[in-house]
Amino acid sequence: MSMQALSETTTFSSGDWKVRVVLLLGGLILMTDALGGALRYYASRHNLEIALYLPKLLVVIAAFFPFAGFYSSNGYPFANKPVFWVYYILIFSIGIGILHSVAYGAIAFMGLQLMPFVLGLLITMPSGDTLTENIIRFVFLLWIITCVGIWVDYFIDFPWKGSLFEIYGSTIELSRSWSTFGVERPAGFTRISATAAFYAGILGLLLLVFSRSSLARVSIMLTTLASMAVTTTKSAVAATVVVLIFRILRRAPKIRLSLVAAAMTAAVVLPLSYPKGNQELPVDSDLSEQLFYSFNDRTAQTWPYFVAAIEHGILGEGAGAVGTSNKIAGGAMSRIHLNVADSFPLYLIGWFGFAGGIAIFLWLGYSAYGLAVSENTWKEAIGTAGLFIMMVGITIDVIETVPGCILLGIIVRGISGMDPIESSEAPVC
Repeated sequence: MSMQALSETTTFSSGDWKVRVVLLLGGLILMTDALGGALRYYASRHNLEIALYLPKLLVVIAAFFPFAGFYSSNGYPFANKPVFWVYYILIFSIGIGILHSVAYGAIAFMGLQLMPFVLGLLITMPSGDTLTENIIRFVFLLWIITCVGIWVDYFIDFPWKGSLFEIYGSTIELSRSWSTFGVERPAGFTRISATAAFYAGILGLLLLVFSRSSLARVSIMLTTLASMAVTTTKSAVAATVVVLIFRILRRAPKIRLSLVAAAMTAAVVLPLSYPKGNQELPVDSDLSEQLFYSFNDRTAQTWPYFVAAIEHGILGEGAGAVGTSNKIAGGAMSRIHLNVADSFPLYLIGWFGFAGGIAIFLWLGYSAYGLAVSENTWKEAIGTAGLFIMMVGITIDVIETVPGCILLGIIVRGISGMDPIESSEAPVC
């Protein structure tokens, strides 16, 4: 069966209720996550904490639709499409986790974490119609909510900052209250400042691509950069600047490719360049100490200890053995140094092994680049935001963020050739 035949089966109209259901689930998950701190605070006051997990649980149901031929069209079942191989890889990783005695609770927890990624796999890129305009309006609304939340939090302390609640024996932080060298790190309506910066960056770059006027683009990016700077998430600011340079170099394709290649190479090499702990960059002033404090924390502790904790470098530790799932549900088999990677490629290495993790990371980066240079507005927007999360991934576990997870799923689906778009241009605002 040719790729063209597969491609022809995936052109859904905006009236297809399956498309709308998947997009509605995506909107619910993004909204509940972007308002995570506030929603968890008020839900905990009425014993409704479990309700916040409902969107992800609904995606668990949707994840089984392909097996039932839910996305069949013209006689070609979803199971025959390239994206279905992602399911096989995830199932294989679960098997590796079981082989390595990873707690079943940790595997289940990671499965729930990956539901936004699965949702991204089910999202089809819409053609230029009313549905597309509504998506852009939603992106704009979420961007406004994120930026306003950051600035209000900067001047006023929200009641949910630093609060905790307990669910099924686990204590969960509603929204982190923290500072660096006395500088407050506002999280807005989200649960952590890095998440707020992540939303601002992804949504701002999507709007940048869809904006028609130069004034709108400049205003959006200045507001985005300022909001991210307030959260003190330096990696998000740096990644946004790199992506903006990438877009400026439209007429220099070789330089653009070199820029992305250099950033992707640095993302892989840096975490592996510090094989021993207590390695820090020399700082000679208070300013440089503030700028490099987080990076030095990674080079001195997080990165070298994470790499040293990897026991199965060929196939990886398997699903559930790294990240939050290992920390919360790993049980007696959990290893504390695998709780946080603070590096997307390092996270993938711990999960899939050195060769597999690096290969997947580089493939995702190259795929995002391919979409970003596309002449189709939707693909360009997804690819541009995709480059942002790959570059932020130098110091953040992207796969554990809801917007990053969804975006990765969309990228995997989009580059598989399964989503031909009837209109080469989506409406712009």
